[in-house]
Amino acid sequence: MNAPTPLNGEVFRLKNGLFLSSILLMGLALSLNTPFN
Repeated sequence: MNAPTPLNGEVFRLKNGLFLSSILLMGLALSLNTPFN
């Protein structure tokens, strides 16, 4: 996993962070919605 340029590494890290945070937010919303279903 070697990035050719620091910019590519930053973009990859940003995309990874957004992906993980979106998964966490979806999980949180699902866990909050389940008791009301």
